[in-house]
Amino acid sequence: MKKIICILLIVIMGIVGCGKKEKISVVTNKIQENMEDKKVFTSHQLEIPFDRNTLELDYIAEEGIGVLTNTEGDMELFTLTRSVKKKYRKKASELIKEKKQLTADMLECRIWKFVLDEDERWQRQVVSENALFDEEDVVNESAKYVKYEPVYDMNGNFMIIVSFDKEDENGQENYIQRVYQLANKKWGYLGEYSYVEKDNSIQEPLRYAVDCQKNLIVAKMDGSVSKYDLELKKEIDISTDFSFDLSEMVFSTEMGYSRKEEDNTIVSFYMDDFVQDKVIKMPEKSSSGPEILAVNQKQDVVLINSTGIFEMGENDVMKKVSSMDMISGVEIDKVVFDYACIDKDGAIYLYMYDYSDESRTPFFYKIEEVKK
Repeated sequence: MKKIICILLIVIMGIVGCGKKEKISVVTNKIQENMEDKKVFTSHQLEIPFDRNTLELDYIAEEGIGVLTNTEGDMELFTLTRSVKKKYRKKASELIKEKKQLTADMLECRIWKFVLDEDERWQRQVVSENALFDEEDVVNESAKYVKYEPVYDMNGNFMIIVSFDKEDENGQENYIQRVYQLANKKWGYLGEYSYVEKDNSIQEPLRYAVDCQKNLIVAKMDGSVSKYDLELKKEIDISTDFSFDLSEMVFSTEMGYSRKEEDNTIVSFYMDDFVQDKVIKMPEKSSSGPEILAVNQKQDVVLINSTGIFEMGENDVMKKVSSMDMISGVEIDKVVFDYACIDKDGAIYLYMYDYSDESRTPFFYKIEEVKK
């Protein structure tokens, strides 16, 4: 399910301070050996490298917004922070000492990147010299929710897509997607795609991609996929051929993949024209619980669900390479997978939370094959 980050009108003070967490706590769980391929997988938990709420002025509030594989095939974790603007640092420090609230005009939204070094220690990296935008700008949108999604376009450019859900004067849902591109360590605004939800149709945006021509691709809840030219400011293509839930759609350099639950298949299609490429069959059906697709630049496709881990096999059939009953001591059916990616070595990264935990505390796992 998509990650929704609520707008913070007020930042709550008096919360736990942020210690810089660099060392990974390793909790090793052997995942069952697959009898067919004799593969053995191990998993270990990666410590979340940030605190969601702190007194640190650069990270007043911080949320994970995505896990990606970059053009070199390395995993990257991205976060969004509400940070105090430089001109308000002194005033903010005084307000914090007095246990008073900070106002939205004092804050700005920044994007950060975390990478793992050779010793699997997290390194926080500054993404840009300027903020993505001011918190006050977000508040003024009066949106029901705001969603932030990091993406690499087909040329390897890093972008953030900010999606707003607003209600217009007629009571209809109005969806707005704004695209920002990082260039020379600064954010630039590329444009926006907005549309009003049609009657008797739920068109909430679910997944995003940007192609090599900088066209925004949006998969919607009603099973349609739109392509919007950010430069010409118009929709140039739309496909209604999918007609099924696209919430598990993922994109690589040239292809898109989406789970089709009713047929227990994965459908692949070309990004340029939305034409179907093939239908990939699943060997067994997941009765319940979480499920997520991941694909890297080499078109390696992996599906993780409550019954195990599946990789692409022969004759367009996914093959089960591991069973997986428990993650981090939590029943798999109680876990929600937020983000997943595959690195250049085939390691799988899962960012998730236990929905029975009211705090929705995230945790992060790395799953990899034991090389013989």
